[in-house]
Amino acid sequence: MAAAAETLTAIREELDRRLSQVRHAVEAGDAAAPAHGSRIVAVVDEVAELTVRDLGDDRAARAAQQAATGRLWEIARLGRSVDIDLVCCTQRPVLRRCRGR
Repeated sequence: MAAAAETLTAIREELDRRLSQVRHAVEAGDAAAPAHGSRIVAVVDEVAELTVRDLGDDRAARAAQQAATGRLWEIARLGRSVDIDLVCCTQRPVLRRCRGR
């Protein structure tokens, strides 16, 4: 769980860098969107394991799960505009368990 949170945090940092480039271009009056470099596609297999799995009393694991879930939703909301996309997969999606939707 911690590794997933770290990876999503790194992607979020790249997202912030790219959004900053766009903001600076807009402030400078540059009509052309800045080139971001490579497109990033993050694939999350078994997203339910990452976001809603019951971790019991393990506080560290629950904190990592909350951080990973938050980063995942942030990247999903903002990433597309700067060439960062998500592919999320799960076996049995349950809409009421998808927090932050």
